[in-house]
Amino acid sequence: MSSQTAEVPRSTPRTVAVEMRLLPVEWRAVLFGLGSFILDLQHAAQELEEAEAIALPTLATTLTAFHMTIRTTLSLRAAIETALERNQSPQRYNRAKAGTVGRVAVRHASLSVLPSILDDAAQKLRDTGHAAQAEAMRAVFHKVQLWIGSRG
Repeated sequence: MSSQTAEVPRSTPRTVAVEMRLLPVEWRAVLFGLGSFILDLQHAAQELEEAEAIALPTLATTLTAFHMTIRTTLSLRAAIETALERNQSPQRYNRAKAGTVGRVAVRHASLSVLPSILDDAAQKLRDTGHAAQAEAMRAVFHKVQLWIGSRG
């Protein structure tokens, strides 16, 4: 008798990329919020690495989660930067488009996490005495939150 192994087809969860359109200045505010979020994650990961009271398996799992979140956030940031660059290219070479400011579309699976990141960034700006910037960030937060709410 020979033993046979059958491969069971596994369904891999598909992450659906969604598209959001914002003005370039709004995307720049999002980039600022993402940068702040990445710095916070890196700082938290460093503090965890230095902690001695955490069991090694727990530490490894937590650090892996931090690193995956950082990579995902960097991927989202790169998608936004690429979309902004693509939007600038036709404007450089086409004088008719040079005076128009249109919305820039970004496709990424992680756009749904933006509201909490932007809300946190607005609060940090307010806490550090940057009220005008905090209000601008809050406006982008509300716009993104409405967009996410209309999708879900």
